[in-house]
This record gives sequence, structure tokens and C-alpha cells, in this order.
Amino acid sequence: MSQMHNSTRDAARRDAALQRHFRQERKRLRRAAKSMPVPVPWDWARRRIVPLLAGPLIDPPGQRTIMTASELGPALRFGVDLGGVYPLLDADTAERWEVSVAQLLDTALTNLSDRAGYLDNSVVRHGTLGGRITTLVSTPDGLASSLVLVPDHLCRLIGDHDQILAAPTRNQLLAVTPDTSTELFASLVIDFELGDPLPLMLDPFILVAGELSWGGLADPAADAEDIR
Repeated sequence: MSQMHNSTRDAARRDAALQRHFRQERKRLRRAAKSMPVPVPWDWARRRIVPLLAGPLIDPPGQRTIMTASELGPALRFGVDLGGVYPLLDADTAERWEVSVAQLLDTALTNLSDRAGYLDNSVVRHGTLGGRITTLVSTPDGLASSLVLVPDHLCRLIGDHDQILAAPTRNQLLAVTPDTSTELFASLVIDFELGDPLPLMLDPFILVAGELSWGGLADPAADAEDIR
């Protein structure tokens, strides 16, 4: 009975936190939207479009958010950067611009690569987990998770040695060595997810011999060992 009560209380707290997050996000969007021209022209927007790893989210009624699969594998949405606030790009706007999804993806990746080129080691922090060194990347623009889409820049920041990576939230990218306990790493990722109102809840990434891949791996550390 006590466990049920605690679970109900935790769920209520999480729901309240989520509602607060949505209220704050709406306020930020309203403030940021004041800087947008109306209607938004393509020439203004194309420098601000960035790729966002898609978490669990259903489009609101009547809204068609653009989604596509990345070359790496995970589904993407597109955000328009309004100073750290990223309203999602909808299909109606893209149709008005007469821009294809392929063009949006190419533009977004170019913008992301340009931004990532300015990042240095100040966005990288290190810790330990189970006696192994861990790495956390968090960037000023809030797009650390999207760095998996530009692996050259990612490897420049965290190294190209074999690693298991997870993106629990939009602005958190975790990396551990393949010999790290899978259970410990999963627990750490879940802790980060629980601390964010909108976790990404993605399968892990694997960096082996400088090549990044993604998939639903039951035991990513073991699979990384098999790849080698």
C-alpha cells in the first residue's frame, strides 16, 4: 500500500512539473515569437532551422509537424531557433515555402554543423560510474543531443575511442566506455530522463572505431565488444 501511495504521489509530482514546464515554454515561445516576421519568410528562417531528435510526442489536433528519419536512424523534427526556444516546423509552413523535407534536412544539418564548429571543451564534463570515466556534453544552445548527427564534431569533443552514448534529454549527451556496467549506465540514463519533463527515451548509440551507429540493443556494451 505504501509503494502504491508513493507511486501515485510521484506521478502527481511529475504531472505538476510537466504542466509547469508547458506553461513556462508557452510564455517563452510567446516572447520569442515577437522577434519573428509574419508571415515567416524562408530567407529569414533557413539560417535558424536545426534538427531535433524526436522524443515521444503526438502532434496536436490539426497540426502536422514535419518528421523524417535521419541517416543515422532516429526520427527527427525540425525546430526554428528563436534564441534557445525551438518551435517545431509544421508542414503547412514548409509547403508555403515550397521546400522539400530533403531540403529542410540538408539545411538543418548544415546549420548544426556550423554551430558545432564553434563548440570547445567547455561543453564537456567528466565523472565516474562504476569505476569508469563518464562524459557529459551540454551545450549553450540546448542542442547537445543533436551532435550525434554531426559525428565529426562529436568525436572532436569527446574523442573517437569506443564508447556507448545515450541522449536522455535534448541538451544532455552521456558517454561511457564499453566495459561500463549496462545496468549502471541504464540507471544513470533513467535518472536523467526522470529529471526532465520531456525526455527523449531513445535507444543507445555506439561509437566503434570512429563510426557511430544507433539501435535498440539489449546489451550495448556486449554488442560493442562483438563489433570489435
